[in-house]
Amino acid sequence: MNRTRTTFVQNYKTGVNAIARSPYISPPVWLGRCLTILGLSTVLIASAMAQDITVYRSGNIPVGASTQLTAYVPLSPNTVNWTVNGVAGGNTTYGTVSMTGLYTAPTVIPMANAVSVRATSIAYPNKSDAVILTIQQVQPRLWSSSPGKVAPGTFTLSLNGANFAKNVAVKFGASKLTTTWLSATQLLATGIATSAQVGSNVAVQVEAIGLGGISSDTVMVKVENGINLPPPVSTTVGGGTKPPPSPVVPTFVAPPPNPAEIAAARLLEQGTFGPTAADIALVKTMGADAWITQQMGLPATAVVPGDAGSVDPVRKRWYMAMASSPDQLRQRMVFALSQIMVVSSDKNPYANEITPWLQTLNKHAFGNFGSLLREMTINPAMGKYLALGHSRAPTPNEDFAREVMQLFSIGLHQLNMDGTYKLDGTGNRIATYNQTTISEMARALSGWSFAHSYEDMSGPLVGIDAYHDKGAKTIVSGVVLPAGQSAQQDMNAVMNTLLAHPNVAPFISVRLIRHFVTSNPSPAYVLRVSTVFKNTGGDLAAVLKAILLDAEARADAPTTNSGHLKDPMLHTLGLLRALGGQVIDPANVFYDYYLMGERLAQAPSVFSYYSPLTALPGNTGYTGPEFQIYSGSHAIRRSNFVYAMLSGNMSGAFSLDLTPYTVAAKDPQALLDLVNLRLLQGRMSATARQAIGTAVFNITDMKQRALTALYLTAISAEFSAQR
Repeated sequence: MNRTRTTFVQNYKTGVNAIARSPYISPPVWLGRCLTILGLSTVLIASAMAQDITVYRSGNIPVGASTQLTAYVPLSPNTVNWTVNGVAGGNTTYGTVSMTGLYTAPTVIPMANAVSVRATSIAYPNKSDAVILTIQQVQPRLWSSSPGKVAPGTFTLSLNGANFAKNVAVKFGASKLTTTWLSATQLLATGIATSAQVGSNVAVQVEAIGLGGISSDTVMVKVENGINLPPPVSTTVGGGTKPPPSPVVPTFVAPPPNPAEIAAARLLEQGTFGPTAADIALVKTMGADAWITQQMGLPATAVVPGDAGSVDPVRKRWYMAMASSPDQLRQRMVFALSQIMVVSSDKNPYANEITPWLQTLNKHAFGNFGSLLREMTINPAMGKYLALGHSRAPTPNEDFAREVMQLFSIGLHQLNMDGTYKLDGTGNRIATYNQTTISEMARALSGWSFAHSYEDMSGPLVGIDAYHDKGAKTIVSGVVLPAGQSAQQDMNAVMNTLLAHPNVAPFISVRLIRHFVTSNPSPAYVLRVSTVFKNTGGDLAAVLKAILLDAEARADAPTTNSGHLKDPMLHTLGLLRALGGQVIDPANVFYDYYLMGERLAQAPSVFSYYSPLTALPGNTGYTGPEFQIYSGSHAIRRSNFVYAMLSGNMSGAFSLDLTPYTVAAKDPQALLDLVNLRLLQGRMSATARQAIGTAVFNITDMKQRALTALYLTAISAEFSAQR
């Protein structure tokens, strides 16, 4: 294509995007006239009309780590080729990328350590998108310093942590210390504290130096006069001196676990944003069934209508409801449904363009799925996000028609009631629809517009027959809609057909089970829940109760493949609630959640924050959706968030009182007992307990000892996963 025509297509796309929003001009008529004048080919027409690809996930990635990239491809067929810096599949220098978008960084940082990973449509080679990934060294982790206080003059610090490479450097404030590498978890660092530093807390950091270098967490060491450190002990070998030997680390033995405590905590992990001591006591008294019934009977926390300003006030109120509202089970259900029927502030940037969506989710959280789907279809926020409010004959927008099938109701492939795939005679999965179905569904759903004015959010969409395609259509399941029907009649037929589809019960049941209980439910578990869904006509309260009371959900001895990784919201709010903390003003931490891949009301795509079909790397056969936003860089950001929360560096956002842990820290055994009880309800493994006990044993500052025990527990696999 020559430059003149390329420029035309770029200008055309800008023009069509503007004209498509006008109620007065028909884009196809305008386009046809322009193309006739310029004599462009049919290929160019198809290329110009094809929608854009978007690749999600960018940022930093440690050497040798992997991250799952997702390409949103609203084209048919939707297959893409992946390249790294223009090389198909990548190479050992800049990293490799699989056919499914799994990028693996090289083991050595390249000189140009920012690489471009691109997905290109096979059908439309001029349609592509790329993300930039910056390859960096593995971040060193610094957990503690012993001693925690030094006197002016020469000092030596023993630093404990992880990922210490042999070439790391240690900084004491702005000064670099002489560093001796002992192991990947321990360093000795010697330097000089000045009299000017007396009375101050000096930041100590470990730095991975060189290309792609990165600094560790910060530990504070106080400089004080009158600190009496143990004198060095003389040795007869070589006539030198050496520090006194460290005390022998004891074996840290846990008290016997309390089965009732564990059972109550597991239910609350599944049904709230994290167990609290008060809620555990309540569940132990009431029992699981009664607690669920009580939660479903609580008044719903209201979604306050937003204005035409920033979405941040809506985001703040939603976050605070998650953190502390009494109707925790409803809040979890709203959060789950918000990841199935997605609206995002990326396209709806104002408060009044988000609140109608949240209000509908809140209203139907324990209601009927069919009512939810019908109301969400004509919700004005959804009407803007997936453009149903701008969909008009003769060229209706296909976005909502596609996603209402793919993500909101039936999925891509035919399912058995137990969630397994139906297969054809050659062993292949059977598609539920194709591109022709999408086009026919879009025709059936054409003619819906905003109630009073352009993108008005004050009421549901309304059908306008003048904009509706009145021809006959063959929609999903082969259902034929006769010619001459109104927009409302065709809409009713589409909804009735979707809700009658046999996929709805297993498809939605699996999505909800994965959110509340486990990423890999057994077919028998799915069948039991799907049967409740079908028999109750989609009663979401009954379905949720079936999910939470099922034997697999209530098994207090989980198997290796049960449970799921907590997403950033569940992880951090769970920690806050476990410690009895309060949210003060979360506005300043929403960017941190964005870096962790989960900024509320700002999902990066219609697939939400992560694809529900994300598989664990390594051909394990297991699904792990949340792992898509748990790459090496995401894990580091989450750990840093946890440390900042615990250490008081986010005091404007959260209020935490760690005094009970500082008091208990005088006895490492008592400290571990308290941390185990509050964060893990007695489930801490012997291996984790000994490792954490060893890490804190030689820390002499009680606040630092308590902080380290809490931090290591909070970032451990045992707290990071919901089991």
